[in-house]
Amino acid sequence: MTTGRRGSAALIVAIAASCIWSPARASSILDIPMGARPAGLGAYTAAADDINALYWNPGGLSFLSKPELGFTHTELYGEARLETLGYAHPTRLGTFGASTSYLGQGRIERRDSQGLKAGDYSASDRLFVLGYAHPIGRFGLGVNAKFLQQQIAETTVSGFAADLGAAYRPVRSLRLGVSVLNLGPGMRWQSGDSQLPLTLTGGAAYSIIPQFMLAADVRHRFLEKKLSLGLGFEAEVYRGFLLRASYLAANGSTAAGSSVPALSRFTAGFGLRLRDYSVDYSFAPAGHIGNAQRLSLGYRF
Repeated sequence: MTTGRRGSAALIVAIAASCIWSPARASSILDIPMGARPAGLGAYTAAADDINALYWNPGGLSFLSKPELGFTHTELYGEARLETLGYAHPTRLGTFGASTSYLGQGRIERRDSQGLKAGDYSASDRLFVLGYAHPIGRFGLGVNAKFLQQQIAETTVSGFAADLGAAYRPVRSLRLGVSVLNLGPGMRWQSGDSQLPLTLTGGAAYSIIPQFMLAADVRHRFLEKKLSLGLGFEAEVYRGFLLRASYLAANGSTAAGSSVPALSRFTAGFGLRLRDYSVDYSFAPAGHIGNAQRLSLGYRF
């Protein structure tokens, strides 16, 4: 493949799989599922009870019993890489959380109006999240404040957003949750304003036995008018060793309203629990585009 074609292919992959930006919306780091355990389970709005609740349902932070530090490395399609570091601390006043994320797209070949190569440029996103959750009986209510910065070549824009979430545990084996993610005014580019991926999600998680959990999420993405259903399970097959798998069904011909092939609707993974330490991994194939892999490390103290 020639250099020009490689550059074009890389750009297509970056746009399709990692959702850099389009004139209609600020699709970006906000579109990418955070955390290896949530990605493997495929439905995390109700199941969220760790640092990943900060990205899926801030109300789930209410159920943390210990401070938790978590890091996730995500290898996406092409050269895209996502790094996330988060910390959550429960107190008598509620649980406070914070995280920082960086999405790098690698080098992308630039072409002039005549189709000739004109050097390279880079694209990246930065996301900062501050969260708070408070338990009220069996309920957990949470809110996030987000600061997002996107850079494409020499242009940088910034914006703010908020998340709202609630979690409910009527009995030990059943969890329910609802979240509204990415409430905000959008991003202002030179070519016009772009909207954030506003998403409403409702979910349930049920433990048939303590070692086996089923989870389901129904998501509505308002801007794309896309409805999707995520189904997954988590099974502890041996002491401290867990297996996960999930499937995403979406209205339309593509998964989750993106341009990623339908094969990526399947995700699998595993987890290890060693006292206060955790290691999680997930894998999602996407045909000729490549694979998405996540590795998360956690520590509770």
